[in-house]
Amino acid sequence: MGFGDLFIAAALGALLASDRRLQLQGALLAAIICPAFDLLFFWVDQTPATVPIALTLAVLEAVDRLALNHEANEPGDKGRRHGDRAKDDGIPD
Repeated sequence: MGFGDLFIAAALGALLASDRRLQLQGALLAAIICPAFDLLFFWVDQTPATVPIALTLAVLEAVDRLALNHEANEPGDKGRRHGDRAKDDGIPD
């Protein structure tokens, strides 16, 4: 296991640390991707350990960006810029 493996795993952990729902999604996605990636051992002798975690990170980021784009395009949200996340803490601004 090299530096790249640790870096990607740390980046995924940092992304997931703040949101419990995102943690569960990331864990489920990694649990699906990792065994699927292990099927490559039927054809090759070595596979990089970084790839399943990097794919998990990429998929979670892509889903987050799609959700932000969808929120930005909803009618009635003209005051919010793309990339701004709405805080729903119950306190009016």
